Amino acid sequence: MVRRNIMFNFLILLFFCGSVSGQQVTLSMTVPDQMVAGTTVLVEIRVNTAGQQGFARFQQTLPPGITARAGQAKNADFTFEDQRVHLIWIKLPEGNDLRFNYTIQAHETLKGEFTLAGKFSYIEVDERNEVTIPPRTITITPSPNVDPGLIVDIADFKEKVVEPGITVRPYDIACYREVPYFSETDNAWIVNVLVCPAEVKRLARVEEQVPAGFMAESISSQGSIFSFKSGIAKFLWIDLPDDPLFVVSYKLTPEGGQALGKGALKGTFTYMQGDVARSIPIVEKAIKLTNVSAGELNGIMASLVEPQEKPMEQVKEVQQPVKQVTQPVRTETKAGVVYKVQISAARTPLNIETFFKPYKIEGKISSEFHEGWYKYTTGSFSIYREAREYANRLLRTSGLKEAFICAYADGKRIPVKRALELTNQVWFR
Repeated sequence: MVRRNIMFNFLILLFFCGSVSGQQVTLSMTVPDQMVAGTTVLVEIRVNTAGQQGFARFQQTLPPGITARAGQAKNADFTFEDQRVHLIWIKLPEGNDLRFNYTIQAHETLKGEFTLAGKFSYIEVDERNEVTIPPRTITITPSPNVDPGLIVDIADFKEKVVEPGITVRPYDIACYREVPYFSETDNAWIVNVLVCPAEVKRLARVEEQVPAGFMAESISSQGSIFSFKSGIAKFLWIDLPDDPLFVVSYKLTPEGGQALGKGALKGTFTYMQGDVARSIPIVEKAIKLTNVSAGELNGIMASLVEPQEKPMEQVKEVQQPVKQVTQPVRTETKAGVVYKVQISAARTPLNIETFFKPYKIEGKISSEFHEGWYKYTTGSFSIYREAREYANRLLRTSGLKEAFICAYADGKRIPVKRALELTNQVWFR
């Protein structure tokens, strides 16, 4: 009884639960049996809510090559991310007859059949209930406007397009925030938060305290409910995503054109452990979380939990600049283990000579394409301590915002920890 009361109070606090109903919730879907590739069809959902008025969610997973767009859905927050359709109601509309719709579109090169199903979840008292839609098979007929030689079956499209599965090693519960950056396109500050929920599957929230003078708006909610009230930006989940690592994003628009100061955001990740709500702080790091793949997230997480991969703090001591060398070169392949200093990373290639010219870089600058990023390094050392000293000197003299050690074995990048083991050396700050 104590367990049920604690869970009930937590759900009321987060999700505004509705009243109990003796009627049965039912769910039905209306959708055509056929669609032409490249065109859209309307999906209509009807729910007999049986008087439920609390939190609810509709979910549907679409195969690769099929996309969805919002239609009419009273009081619902619609998202389509990672091939999942989500409609979330903080509070269901009054009445028993809930109707909503959205459109789906097949890629113009597709043909074949796929199955469409879905489920409606709602909270009744302190229990989560779920109603499913019987699966429907939809046939895609080829587009008459596409060369027949380019048309593929939807099953083959999945094999060609979907990124290979990424094995993510288990991590402890953690939450990291990328240092917010200003987007001139949005005229706002972009905030990305990396969540590692570990074994947590249900009932969690990311909560950020926003400074006065800013308005927060969701960019990517990962199936959560986003809200912004009284200076608090909040993402709430009843069920967390299946992904072991994921990123939620929001933007902060300044009301008076003011800048977002360093360390201005404070946040927590709160989750249920048994009957107890626990919180951990969101730690801000100099990482890049915009448009990253699952494999890149795994690499970022590995760098955060291994101290030798962390960026070093800048030392304020000033010394005379050393000789500048800006001749662009490519990464050299050397036998054995070497340590280098990474000084930048970008999604698109940089002009080494012009981009690094303002920085007083000693030695050659090399570039490589690694895990979806163009990464730039300088120096080559067989002794880890010498590489660390060089990185310190760069931070003191060049004006660079980051400089950290990376390692290579026979020209291939490896974790620094592994390199230290191979060379029988010791990591230090």
